[in-house]
Amino acid sequence: HVIKAHGEMGDVETEISCILNRHGIDHDDFSRIALADLPEASYRVEDEVATALESGDRADFRSRFVVSIDPPGCTDVDDAFHVRLLDDATGAFELGIHIADVTHYLLPNTPLDEEALFRSTTVYLVDRRLNMLPARISEDVASLLCERPRFAVSVVWTGKRSGNSLTLGQPQFHRSIIESRYQLTYANAQAILDGSANLAVCGMKSASDLAEMR
Repeated sequence: HVIKAHGEMGDVETEISCILNRHGIDHDDFSRIALADLPEASYRVEDEVATALESGDRADFRSRFVVSIDPPGCTDVDDAFHVRLLDDATGAFELGIHIADVTHYLLPNTPLDEEALFRSTTVYLVDRRLNMLPARISEDVASLLCERPRFAVSVVWTGKRSGNSLTLGQPQFHRSIIESRYQLTYANAQAILDGSANLAVCGMKSASDLAEMR
């Protein structure tokens, strides 16, 4: 019996659709009932951040020099980090890893949660991305975009550097608020590591920011 008609054999879109279906990858649009769980168009992250800061519910890491590293043009920025030197003489430092807190917008057992569970992950093809969550969350309100306050889940270590070796203490976990300074590309980050970066190459705004990254 016929399950689904994909289209003409040999057509690119038809062949891609067949491959996705063969492997059980959902590439249909999100349902209306799932999209109803999204934040309203008038929602502003900044307003909720202000409320969270007043209540003290989240750790405030906005003063840290947080950056992300992704391919050029990336919009679903889901992770970022910071490194802060605490004592130059002893080599003490603080390392923070920050993950976009999508659960802030994804309540358990809601239609959107169930669709995300079914999709399981974002699937990347050569010419497209099949999102686990609607773009309103993954590319907007939850994405760790540059110079915008965002909710995150953060893991922070303190440690010491001795030569080329690092020693890390016990991690501390936080529901947090961050504000990324830069969205670096892999090329930007590599240039900084190689010591060949200048403001134009790494896309930074000031020499002090470049020195901070180094």
